[in-house]
Amino acid sequence: MSPKFYLYKPLCLLFLSFSLVACVPSIPTPEGEASVAATGETQNLYLPSIQSKGEPFPMPNEAPLTAWFLAERAVPIMPGALVGQEMGGKYVFTTSTSILDVKNYYLQELEAQGWEVLSIGEGPNHTVLLFQQGEARVTITMDFLVEPALCYVVIAGE
Repeated sequence: MSPKFYLYKPLCLLFLSFSLVACVPSIPTPEGEASVAATGETQNLYLPSIQSKGEPFPMPNEAPLTAWFLAERAVPIMPGALVGQEMGGKYVFTTSTSILDVKNYYLQELEAQGWEVLSIGEGPNHTVLLFQQGEARVTITMDFLVEPALCYVVIAGE
């Protein structure tokens, strides 16, 4: 394979992870707002990473796990997660911790478990980490939601 492939592969995977996350079905609400149904069970958010697409994401509403398994490898869920839920082959949780703290937690924890950092992408209120261990890859996407003051974290693997 050409050297260009190795340079562009992490970027392509990052784009793919955004595309896959954008396919989560939900109920539209006005841009930038969260909506809660009368039962309190359904809540949708607009994430900064794809805000321009205007697609909402569901808010998790279950007790968080301590780890999510990807190809028989445990990916820890950050302590202090408020709620979590598996959604469409991904694990989503929220925390009141900053993106920087979430980023540092996953860099430390996953590297200690033998995961190699392939790329780190950062923007305003958004960070994406891509790790690899053997043939397995995991992407951790973090969006800081200013209005509810939460970090929305999506863990996806391949």
